Amino acid sequence: MEQRINPYAAPQTSSDPAGEPEQDCIDPRLVTTGKGLKLIYYSIVGMLLFWILSLPAAFFLGGATLLVMGVAGLAILSTMGGLVVGTLMCLTVPEGVALRPFIAGTVICEALIVLISLVGMLGLEMVSTMLLGLFWLLAFSFFLLFLYRLADFIRRPDLVRRAGRIGIFGASLLAGFFAIAIFGVQRPEWAGLFFLGFLLLFFISYANLIGAMAKAIRSPPPNFS
Repeated sequence: MEQRINPYAAPQTSSDPAGEPEQDCIDPRLVTTGKGLKLIYYSIVGMLLFWILSLPAAFFLGGATLLVMGVAGLAILSTMGGLVVGTLMCLTVPEGVALRPFIAGTVICEALIVLISLVGMLGLEMVSTMLLGLFWLLAFSFFLLFLYRLADFIRRPDLVRRAGRIGIFGASLLAGFFAIAIFGVQRPEWAGLFFLGFLLLFFISYANLIGAMAKAIRSPPPNFS
């Protein structure tokens, strides 16, 4: 039977010449994973803030002006950079647990997203849009599974349940999107507005889960044994 790794094993103590006890820190690979999660969290928050603020900016500046488009391009590049770098840092997760396949799948999907985006600039917009949607969905799915397993690894059942609820929320949004696309609605503009509102709520919940996971890595749960 495979022995489960304890990320918060009881620290070994020793005394320095001054008589002060020293404690071994948490596995540094797990600490790096936590830093990667924090970078992903800030990237998603920055993206959400940009899109929220860009709507009134585009309205008052008269639509897609050169300034708005330039700022949008910089925001997207910085966000993608933060997501990719943060995800790569998560590859340092300790071995011996079934976590790396999920984060590796996320890295592959993000690399394909960047490649497809470059292809879209060459004029194949229809194909690139469909593929981008597919690989964004796969990237989110792989990373959510990674968070789910990571929460179990660091023994935080509250975060396990939270990740499960976000997964159900996301699946419901996807089902609603396909239902609207297939069957249609009488007021598509209202349906689209409600869908965007729920999508924003999903991303906020998703980002908060990532932030909570990054914090939980450095803070072992109470009464851990």
